[in-house]
Amino acid sequence: MGTLVGFACCNVLTALSSSYPLTFVARLVAGVMGRTLWAMLVGYAARMVPAERRGRPIALVPAGITFALSRKCPRSPHRPKSSARARPSPYWPC
Repeated sequence: MGTLVGFACCNVLTALSSSYPLTFVARLVAGVMGRTLWAMLVGYAARMVPAERRGRPIALVPAGITFALSRKCPRSPHRPKSSARARPSPYWPC
């Protein structure tokens, strides 16, 4: 729970910061905490299934994360859905 709270606090600090060094450090710490959260998901997935069936969730969680990030999902909520000038972009496949 502390990692999640720390991640949220670092993101709030980043949003409110007007100093580049402070923003850099806050993003660095948020990245470390975010990566820790992603790593913890594998353990949670493994505990959700019986011991003899743990291999599949241990393999699927990191694969799913990698696939979603490579497809740039979830889509940014600030990206316009459509506009007159917007062309379809291969960088936003979701």
